[in-house]
Amino acid sequence: MNYEFRFSRQFFFLFLISFILIFLSCTPKTGKKILNKDTTQKNFQEAKILKVDAIGNAYVATSNTLKKYEYTPFGDTQLNYNENKYGDISSIDVSNPFQILIWYKDFQVIQILDKHLTLLREIPLQDMGLNVSAVALSGDKLIWLFDAYRHKLLKINTQKEIIFESNPINYDGQPVVAKMLIENKGLLYLLDQKIIQFDRFAKQMTTFNAVNINDFHFYKHYFILHNDMGYSKMDKHTGAIVGLGYLDSIIFYSGENIYEYKNSKLTLNPTK
Repeated sequence: MNYEFRFSRQFFFLFLISFILIFLSCTPKTGKKILNKDTTQKNFQEAKILKVDAIGNAYVATSNTLKKYEYTPFGDTQLNYNENKYGDISSIDVSNPFQILIWYKDFQVIQILDKHLTLLREIPLQDMGLNVSAVALSGDKLIWLFDAYRHKLLKINTQKEIIFESNPINYDGQPVVAKMLIENKGLLYLLDQKIIQFDRFAKQMTTFNAVNINDFHFYKHYFILHNDMGYSKMDKHTGAIVGLGYLDSIIFYSGENIYEYKNSKLTLNPTK
C-alpha cells in the first residue's frame, strides 16, 4: 500500500514538472508579445496595411478585410469587417478610434465604422464629378479629399456637401496628384513625389524631400517612410534618413512600441 502511494506521488511530481517546463517554453520572451496567431488560416493573404490608433489598437487590412486587434493587459480580442462589393481596400484612417475610415479608390466609396467595426455610414463619391485619389479624416469631423481632375483639396461633410475647396496644388510648376493624405496635429500632409505639409486652410507650408515613398506615418519628430526597399526614419527637422530594414514585414511605430505584421502574425516589439 505504501509502495503504491509513493509511486503515485512520484508520478504526480514528474507530471507537474513536465507541465511547468512545457508552459515556460511556450511563454513569449520579455519584450516580444505575440498579439495574435492566425494559425487556422493556412492560406491567409498577407496584410497590405497596418495602422495603430491613439489607444494602442492595431488594424490590419488585407484585400477586402479589416481586422482590429484590441490589446489590453488581460489579453487580446479580434474584430473583423469584410466587404466584398468594392474590391480592395485602398487605405484606412484610424486617427479617430471611434470613427474609422475605409477608402475604396476603385469604386470611389468611403465607409465609416464605429469602434466595434460596425458600419455607420457609406459615402459614395461617384456622383460628385470628381476623381478622388486620396482621402483622410479631419479633426473637425469632416473629410479631406484630393480631386485629381482639378488638383485641388476639398473638405466635405458626410452628406457630401463641399465645405472648403483649395486652389490648384502645384509643386515646381507641376500639378500634384495625391496618393496619400493624412492629418496630424491640425496639419495636413499630402504624399505625391514628396511629402507636402499644409495648414488647416490647405495653405502650402513645407515640403519634405522624401522620394519614391509608398506611404508614411509619424513617430515623435520623425517620418517613418515605407517603400519597396523596406522602412526608413527621416528626421523632420534635419532631413536625415536612417534605414530601418523590415523588408518582409509591415511595421508601425506608436508611442514607445513597434508593431510588426509578418507571416499572418502580429507582434509587439519584435526582436530582429
